[in-house]
Amino acid sequence: MVSSDIPLSERLEDLKSVATARQIVQEGRLRQIRKGGGATQAALAAAVGCTPSAISQYESGLRVPTDAMARRLAAALAALPPSVTS
Repeated sequence: MVSSDIPLSERLEDLKSVATARQIVQEGRLRQIRKGGGATQAALAAAVGCTPSAISQYESGLRVPTDAMARRLAAALAALPPSVTS
């Protein structure tokens, strides 16, 4: 499917999730949200398809997630308890 075939509302929601995940990483809140949701680095890594080392690097600001990884992080973080991400 070409991106122009995807409804605008879905494309905008996708961009929002990427921006939100990147903002969480840039603000250093990924560790706080992950721990608050009771997830280990290994569990989050398994949920998004990367290594625990990559999660550690995102949390410490040594690495910035790609758009694809930001989408997966956003989805995994959205699955955490709502009180943690508020």
